Amino acid sequence: MASVFVKGKLKAAKEAIGKKDFATAENAALQVLEYEPDNYHANVFLGLASLEIGKNEQSESAYRKAIALSPEQLLAWQGLSKYYERTKSWNDLAETLRKMMDLFAKAGDATKCAEALQRYVELRRSYGNSEEVSEAISLYLPDSPYYSVLSALPPPDQTAPTSTTTFASQVALHNSLPILEEIISIEEKREKEFITKEVEKRRTRIGSSPLNVLKLEVGREAWSSSKLPRLYGEIIGHPQASDELRRSTEAKLLRQRHGLLMATSASGSTAQEKKALRAEVEELVNGFVLLKIPDPLAWNTYIERCDHERLEDYPTSILQQYLELLPNERLCSMVEASLLFQGQPLVEEDEEEDGDGKRPSKQDEEEEDAFALALEGFPNNQDSIFAHRTMAAFYLGEEDWDQARRVAESGLTLVRQSEKDFGASLPLTQKAFNIHIATALVYLFPPKHHLRAAGLLDDVLSVDQDNVRCLMARAMVYQYAQKWKSAETIYQRVQVIVGSEDVEDGIEAREQAAWCAIQDGRAAETTDEMREVIKILDALDGKEYPQARAWWRLGKAFWDIGALKKMNTFAPAFTSLGIHYLECASPPDPARASKCFQKAFELDPREGEAARRLAEGFAEEKEWDLVEVVASRTIAGEGGVTGGMDETSTTNKRQYLPTNAWAWKAMGVVELNRGNYPRAVQAFQVTLRAEETDFESWLRLGEAYMHAGRHVAALKALDRAQELGPNDWSCMFVKGDALRRTYQFDHAIENFRSVLAIKPDDPGARIALAGTSLDLGKAQRLSGYIGRAEESLQHAVEIALAVITEAPGFKAMAWKIVGDALFELGRRSSFGRPQSMHQTLVAVENALPSDIAADAGKTGHPLANTSSSLAQGVAEGDSAATLALAAYQARMSLVESSADTYAGAAYDVAVTFKQLAPNADEELKETFLKDAIDLLKKAVRAEPGNATYWNALGILRVFENVKLAQHSFIMSIESNNKSPIAWTNLGLLYLYNEDLELANHAFYRAQTLDPDYSLAWIGQAIVATRHNHIAEARALLEHSITLSAAIPEADLEFASRIFTLYVGGAFKPGDHDVLFLPFGVLDRYSQQRPDDATALHLFCLICERLGQRDLALTLMERVITVLEAAYEKSEDAETERHFALAQVNLGRLRLSQSEYADATEALKVALSFLPNDTEDETTTLLRAHASYCLGLAFFGLAEYGEALGTLETALEQIPTQLVAVRGQIVLLQSQTLWQLGSEEAREAGKTQLLTAITENPRNMDAITALAAYGMLNLDDDLLDAALSEIRAMPIDEQRSLDPEGTVDHLLTHHHLGQGLVKDAATLMEASVHDAPMAFRPRLRLARLLIQQGRSEQARAVLAGLLQTEGQADRSHMAETLSLAALALAQSAPKSGGSDRTALREAQRAVFLDPSSLQARKILQFCRTIALQVASSPHFSHPIRIAARIPQTVSPQCYYLRRGYSTSPTPSPPTNTPAPKDTLPSSNNSTPLRKKVDLHPAPRKPTAAEVLASPPKPPPPAPSSSSTEPVATTEKHNTTDTAPETDQASAIRLAIEDMQKATQHGILAPPPEDAGTVRRLVHQGIQLFKFYLRGIKLIGVHGKTVRDIRKRLATEKAEGKEARITRWESQFIKTYRQDIKKLVPFLLIVLIIEEIIPLIVMYVPGILPSTCILPSQIERIQMKAENTRKDAIKSVSSLLKDVNMDDLKQLASSGLNKFDAALLKELCRVLGHASWGPGILARRRLERHLQYLKTDDGLLATEGKGIRLSVPELRIALWDRGFVVEGVAESALRSKLATWVDAANNKEDAERLQMVLKCAKK
Repeated sequence: MASVFVKGKLKAAKEAIGKKDFATAENAALQVLEYEPDNYHANVFLGLASLEIGKNEQSESAYRKAIALSPEQLLAWQGLSKYYERTKSWNDLAETLRKMMDLFAKAGDATKCAEALQRYVELRRSYGNSEEVSEAISLYLPDSPYYSVLSALPPPDQTAPTSTTTFASQVALHNSLPILEEIISIEEKREKEFITKEVEKRRTRIGSSPLNVLKLEVGREAWSSSKLPRLYGEIIGHPQASDELRRSTEAKLLRQRHGLLMATSASGSTAQEKKALRAEVEELVNGFVLLKIPDPLAWNTYIERCDHERLEDYPTSILQQYLELLPNERLCSMVEASLLFQGQPLVEEDEEEDGDGKRPSKQDEEEEDAFALALEGFPNNQDSIFAHRTMAAFYLGEEDWDQARRVAESGLTLVRQSEKDFGASLPLTQKAFNIHIATALVYLFPPKHHLRAAGLLDDVLSVDQDNVRCLMARAMVYQYAQKWKSAETIYQRVQVIVGSEDVEDGIEAREQAAWCAIQDGRAAETTDEMREVIKILDALDGKEYPQARAWWRLGKAFWDIGALKKMNTFAPAFTSLGIHYLECASPPDPARASKCFQKAFELDPREGEAARRLAEGFAEEKEWDLVEVVASRTIAGEGGVTGGMDETSTTNKRQYLPTNAWAWKAMGVVELNRGNYPRAVQAFQVTLRAEETDFESWLRLGEAYMHAGRHVAALKALDRAQELGPNDWSCMFVKGDALRRTYQFDHAIENFRSVLAIKPDDPGARIALAGTSLDLGKAQRLSGYIGRAEESLQHAVEIALAVITEAPGFKAMAWKIVGDALFELGRRSSFGRPQSMHQTLVAVENALPSDIAADAGKTGHPLANTSSSLAQGVAEGDSAATLALAAYQARMSLVESSADTYAGAAYDVAVTFKQLAPNADEELKETFLKDAIDLLKKAVRAEPGNATYWNALGILRVFENVKLAQHSFIMSIESNNKSPIAWTNLGLLYLYNEDLELANHAFYRAQTLDPDYSLAWIGQAIVATRHNHIAEARALLEHSITLSAAIPEADLEFASRIFTLYVGGAFKPGDHDVLFLPFGVLDRYSQQRPDDATALHLFCLICERLGQRDLALTLMERVITVLEAAYEKSEDAETERHFALAQVNLGRLRLSQSEYADATEALKVALSFLPNDTEDETTTLLRAHASYCLGLAFFGLAEYGEALGTLETALEQIPTQLVAVRGQIVLLQSQTLWQLGSEEAREAGKTQLLTAITENPRNMDAITALAAYGMLNLDDDLLDAALSEIRAMPIDEQRSLDPEGTVDHLLTHHHLGQGLVKDAATLMEASVHDAPMAFRPRLRLARLLIQQGRSEQARAVLAGLLQTEGQADRSHMAETLSLAALALAQSAPKSGGSDRTALREAQRAVFLDPSSLQARKILQFCRTIALQVASSPHFSHPIRIAARIPQTVSPQCYYLRRGYSTSPTPSPPTNTPAPKDTLPSSNNSTPLRKKVDLHPAPRKPTAAEVLASPPKPPPPAPSSSSTEPVATTEKHNTTDTAPETDQASAIRLAIEDMQKATQHGILAPPPEDAGTVRRLVHQGIQLFKFYLRGIKLIGVHGKTVRDIRKRLATEKAEGKEARITRWESQFIKTYRQDIKKLVPFLLIVLIIEEIIPLIVMYVPGILPSTCILPSQIERIQMKAENTRKDAIKSVSSLLKDVNMDDLKQLASSGLNKFDAALLKELCRVLGHASWGPGILARRRLERHLQYLKTDDGLLATEGKGIRLSVPELRIALWDRGFVVEGVAESALRSKLATWVDAANNKEDAERLQMVLKCAKK
């Protein structure tokens, strides 16, 4: 029944389709499929119907299902192809057509298969790319899988192309040539495009190969897998291909294989491939040549690869055919020249005559110049070996030895390149070039190049012993070396080879052999032989030169002059004749001899003997210009400094020894006198090659080096000269000058003193010594050695004064030195040795010229006051400056006649006027400035190109005439555009006039010219401040003070800003490390300007914060001394106020040192200077502060009445709005009243506390004190009242007002005092519950539990705190570790190994806080326990709870010690305060009896006893920051807390680092009996050794890095993939960073190695990785982690309004769109520096992203970091911006793997987005 239904529906569907009723057909097909889902026809019908009604997806699904049911039936495939064609799915249609072709081919239906193929080809032509077209049409070729079926098609009928549907296929099958040509065209174009694109892409990569190499690399990739050679072969063998097509295809094949041959390496795995390619190319080339096919590449390759020793051996017929076939090739000119040079015809013999029997017209030109033809064609054939051989032969024939050598060397380079390209050598060609080079070198300025020529000749003769040209050249080398017998032997051998009668070589060899015998002393035996040679030569034509040479040689033997008869231009004959006239003639005839020498020298400048004798004659006649001419021509005659080589020659020039050293020496002296120092250096160097022990040449060489600025080389040369002449004073003088120029002033002074020891009265040496002392003084002043500088400058003055007295001719120079030295001394207000300096200044005054000294008596003249001061025995800086002015004026009077010198003198006077003006009265100041400007104008007129004068003029006119100042600075810049000074001054001018943009540009230019010029950085910092870029300004200012030439004003400004930020709360509370840098710069500043009260005051305040109170006291006393002196002079109100402020700070400092009496005196003085009835708020606050401190001092002296009075005064003066300050004063008042002891006083104190609480209900200190009153008076009502106030507050408010938990601590002690231990414990537990992560409550609870013997519970309480290590304060963590160690030690008998763990924890606690006495006691206790456990396995712990309970409570108000500062309040001298953390016992409890320890060791304290004896509280000290607002802004109305007593923790940490390194064996321990000094010395030596080992280790790392790079280069050269591991990459990265840090670190190690442990904490980035102690690494990483956390918080804040989509858009826009703040914070997140402008931060981030891209790739190939250790894992995540602290190892590895999966093969923008997401989280 179902079958009938199906058939009916199928029939209905088919009929509906025929009627185009596709909806009905669809319905019928669907009904069939409901019964038979696998019905093939139903699916086909459904597909067709669905397609027609637009249900495309259903149609495709139906067709696909039908195909799956019966893939061999065509019906579904045809329908599917129709569907794809309808939907324009061309790629799917192409696949379908291919499947249909497969089915047709399988069925053997050629027609259907051809039709489908035609559709397929047409589809690819219409919608495919060229590669797809090529693949499609290739299906017509014989290697197609359809060819066997398609070949059954009949041949095409060209007359009826439309008679069949397969005409196109028939045509393609029966003539495949067009198909092949089309495929070749496509492939050629594709290869060309691929090579072009790849080359352009790869050439922009970092480290890419040169362009020519890159083209070959890319070409090899394309050519090695190319289809073209096979296709070319098919066309060449195609029967229907024409000869022309075959030839063009063969040419293409040759070029393709030739290119692949050039790109294939001859080594490694491709060697055999290259050999096969070479054979293939040679076969093709030989075929072209054999068949005379005019292909340029083939013929050029054939000629270039011909390997023949002589040019004549090239096949003449080949060269003639080349000219015939390729007449327009550029090599034709060289081929023609070669044939003409050999005397060969240009055409072959059978073609030499034309039809008329005549030779071609070109050959008729017998007079054509072959050499000219070669010269014309050679520039166009620079890449041709044949051209170079031809040209070298021409140059040798013309005896142009230098050009012959150049061409032959160039040709030899081409031969080597050709051998590399073809993978086969050309030994004969290489030999020919070597012969050319050797021959040219022999005759090129002999004997300079004979050493190199001999090596080449020996190489050739070793393989060709009878080579005549080499033998002749080798004999010539022996001749110049005066090895006459060896030369004679070779010449005789040449005669045997060629025959003695041979015209070319035989006659010359015979003559040379005879000459060698004459030179060897056998003249009598060989003169007949020379005559025979002369007879033969005289009979020959064109041999004039050999004839003259032979006659001269014969005449040389007999003192004959027959040479001149044969050739009157033979120079050696004139030289010999001149010597004859001078030495042999009787009498001698110098005039005729000189003429002969001149004639010889004119004919040949190489006649060195004639030149030397001629120069000596000119020297005797004082004709120095002629001497120079002779010397220069002599030098030119021997080839100059390069021996005739060009400057780019790779030959070692040191081998060219001069034959006439005297000429070079003379030229050196001439050039030295002319100021042409490089040429003088060159001349002396050449001289010393020949005469290495010439003292004068070494001396002059050193002098030339020195003037040329090459000071290191100068010192080396002068050292050598001093070795040769140790007692020569001129050498000492020049060396001293060189040392002075290199800033080695001490050594320079020693040299000048050595000169004076030999010549004590030499004024030049004295002047040099004085000038060097002056320079030394300046350098010492800049380095901070003020006392040494003063001594050096004084010494310079004394020496110059002696010169003035004893050498009048040097007065001007001496007065200049005196003025400069006094000008430097005038910068100081006082001197370290005033008496000695007074004598020197008096001596200067007495030495002044009479006209200058006469001015001293004039009223108003500055010298008048100076004379008066000196008469009174006072020596001050002003006196020195005034005498400097007089010295400069004395010099100016001496040089008035010299315009140049006068300008310098006027400048000096002007600058001194400017220096004196600020301290002069108004009238005199105006006069000084006017005179200074007039003098500078004169100086500028005299020297308008002097930049210094213009700059000084601009400085003087900055405020009065802005346009003139700007013009002056611009003129200075134009005169010297490399100086940063004028640019900086111009920037300051713009800054003063509010043009910030121009100012910033000028400062930037100055920084570019000299990055170490501090003032430019300061100016830019000011600009940044004006733009409100405070952080950037601070960074710039901080950078300026670290430069070598720091400016004192910058030091002061930087320190002031940092201190202001510090007191303003910009840094973390207690973060005193930020003050170390200001401490250093202020120390430097105070040495340079010891009388600057402001700087000293600021320095004092910083020292106070750093805990250096002794130094602070010393500085404050200096401040008071300076201010007192200034007040005596001026008596102005401002100085008086500063003096009062200094006295207040002095009193506070003395108070902190418990010097109460001295503090009282200082504070009383301060109050006496501060007016009481002023309305000035600052003065009122200062008086109140002084009164408060005075009250503290009286309290310390137990003068409670006085204390109450001063505190009352302070309270009256404090404004009512300052509630917190008034509360502190009231608190101290109540404490004072308590100390009075009377009931009335204590009641009054209680009343005051109640009043204070009423005024300020949040005054926790007053509430706590009130509770303490109730406890001590046993007043429960008062205690409950106080506690009710506290309990009424919310918990959060309680914690904010009482972060230390003082109230809970107070109540705990109250419970313990009453014996309620359980209540105390309950209260402590509640306190811990309220603040689980607070340190203090947990520590107190743990302490109580330990005292109760509950060690396990104590360890549980401390466990939470131990997990926060690295985040907590060091002292808190140290105390936590100590208590944990004590708890572990307490449980040692119960748990094995806890004693050792306790010992380790105790050691860590001491390491963190070495100053903690409790930590040290616990460490000793743990050591004792560990020793006892180790010595006895049955040890029973003797610990008992032994709390030391005081029976009575001291009446002292211990709990009230919370005064105005956080330091403890002083106690009465008679009372002892109770320990703060002592655990009291109940009065009703009975102490337990202690167990007796039954072991012989001394008894150790128990755990409870260790805790029961805390150190005594430190002496009271007021808050050092209580006056901080007064000392700086004088407007703050709140106070700061005093620094902790352990603020020197940085130094302690450094000490601990070294101690820990000693314990671990890194540093050797000092001897046990070593004292303090010896221990310090030993420690310094060990540190130096450690750092030296670290530096050496960098060198070892360098070798490893070089090995890695060498391996990579080798792999790349061998064609392998050069892969680097991540470990190697990280190793190289670390090594590069260490190399950058090496130089500054070496300087630190050599100068001040002791500060390196401090550098670890403050500048850790300067240390190489091999020079960090293990304990320092953790701290560096901890600091970096904290920085990263802060930065992440900042980034999160900056991006808080940015969602993830915006974040992606922000990252994709690139770093250029980021603002500077975000860039800098991202730098901090990724571990980079953040200082400087935003562009620097962006560059750092770009480099880091590139590094991450490389690193991600390496991690991806190495298992995503699975092999990384935990430290390496942390570093990898740090590099990506993750916080890793407290994260488990498994989580770390998961994070890294997730990152690598997400980031690998991604662009920088996506990686940046990931970093931002990390930071934003």
